[in-house]
Amino acid sequence: MTAPHSTYEPQFYHRLVSDLLADSGWRPRPETDPLDAVAQRAAIDDSIGELRAQHLDSDATLTLLVPDYRSETAARVLLDHPLDERIPNEEGRFIGQFRQTREQIAGQYRTEHLQPIADTSLVCRAHIPYDHDPQFLETTMTTLSTIAGRIQRLHDDMREPLLSADTETMRRDQTAGSTDE
Repeated sequence: MTAPHSTYEPQFYHRLVSDLLADSGWRPRPETDPLDAVAQRAAIDDSIGELRAQHLDSDATLTLLVPDYRSETAARVLLDHPLDERIPNEEGRFIGQFRQTREQIAGQYRTEHLQPIADTSLVCRAHIPYDHDPQFLETTMTTLSTIAGRIQRLHDDMREPLLSADTETMRRDQTAGSTDE
């Protein structure tokens, strides 16, 4: 039996990735391979093309893997949006609740092709079937942008008290320093 991915030419993957990024609020990151190279790699048996894209309105990053051999789909899309990349991915108290909250946000958009992930960095994974249509791609990318925006608001809400406290501490330190003279 021929694997589904082996019947697709580079042009298919080029168009797929172009369509995913078109008017979506995501742009290829500077360090990522050019789209032509990603498409060429994707069309080679047992090879995966990878493109990373930055969300224009948040700190989120997408990793597009074409094709996805594991799920036998045209692409796997990973939404990565860490609060801080140094936060360990562990269970329990604060970090466990943080992971759960992020998973619940993504879980509100769960579909057959989009699954939330309980993680401190990865938020969700989406699969793009070979027989997708333009509306499916647009809906998927809009959903990923919505999730990225909601996670960004969560992160901003978590940082705000810390930044306010830091500003207040600096102000007090400056006031104390000026009275020492």
